Amino acid sequence: MTLWAGLLTTHFWSAVLIALVLTHGTIVAVTLYLHRHQAHRALDLHPVLAHVFRFWLWLTTGMVTLEWVAVHRKHHARCETAEDPHSPQFLGIKRLLAGGVLLYSKASRDDATLQRYGQGTPSDRIERLLYSRYPVAGVLLLGLLDILLFGVRNGGLIYGIQMAWIPLWGAGVVNGLGHFWGYRNFALPNASTNLVPWGVLIGGEELHNNHHAAPWSPKLSAAPFEFDIGWSYIRMLAALGLARVRNPDAIPPRELAEAGCDAGMRPPGVPPIPRGIPRYGRVPGAAWRAGSGSTADRPDPRPGSAAAGTTRPFSDEDPRPVRAGASAPLRALECAPGAPAPPTRPGHPG
Repeated sequence: MTLWAGLLTTHFWSAVLIALVLTHGTIVAVTLYLHRHQAHRALDLHPVLAHVFRFWLWLTTGMVTLEWVAVHRKHHARCETAEDPHSPQFLGIKRLLAGGVLLYSKASRDDATLQRYGQGTPSDRIERLLYSRYPVAGVLLLGLLDILLFGVRNGGLIYGIQMAWIPLWGAGVVNGLGHFWGYRNFALPNASTNLVPWGVLIGGEELHNNHHAAPWSPKLSAAPFEFDIGWSYIRMLAALGLARVRNPDAIPPRELAEAGCDAGMRPPGVPPIPRGIPRYGRVPGAAWRAGSGSTADRPDPRPGSAAAGTTRPFSDEDPRPVRAGASAPLRALECAPGAPAPPTRPGHPG
């Protein structure tokens, strides 16, 4: 064994394959744990599995759960406005593709954003003392492990791909192209698009327009020709008792989606897109500026929520979920200013 070769002898293409497998694991952790479980509470994960995902994200990305969740919830609450942390409609697509990770980093340092939109994220001892306090330590440890296992050349290649994967596909492609170019199943008051019908490479996040139509749904595919690999993983984990869908009625029915838009998910007054082959292209401003510019401003269309008034998955005034069917006094209580504050990062005022 030499430092150049590493403990595990690999060839170039073997290293590329290993990198793709490892980065797919990171994508799965982002879409299942950070996005669908933490940010939108669309599903519950077994505590052990949730911690495995949290550790893996600390090791491979250095992302802090509180920061990612807060920035993403603010994106939904202020979508396609000047306050959106990463809207290509306001900031330009080139800026998102070239520096989307910098926009995320800037938004994640805003304590007001963390306080307002970071409700309910982990604040246990290991989060406070390790994950949030030393986020860079994870990626440094990963680099040492890659070089030790696969050598300088192949380990460096694997490490480089791992470090570039989320900034490229998440901060650049999903946040950028996902609000700029693609096809739309749902005529929403924002520029969200579906990039491709088959969500595999980015774990289903390619179906971004579907997600903005029903952010509380754990399933991102809607039309019969679409596929969300993340939903397949959720079903497998549910069969093993490691995951549970919190709102089964929120899964978009395929037969309704055949008309081009799920009538149960369509905001009031927004017509369905004509059925047929998806039309790709850039989203013109006129296609989404008719609304308020915020998917969180519209009523929750889930069954049983109409009688409860305009309950929202994450409102502009308070990002915490409001239970469907809650009475008006209870909804006011759940959003009361005196509610417990969210966790803050170590070294920042609480």
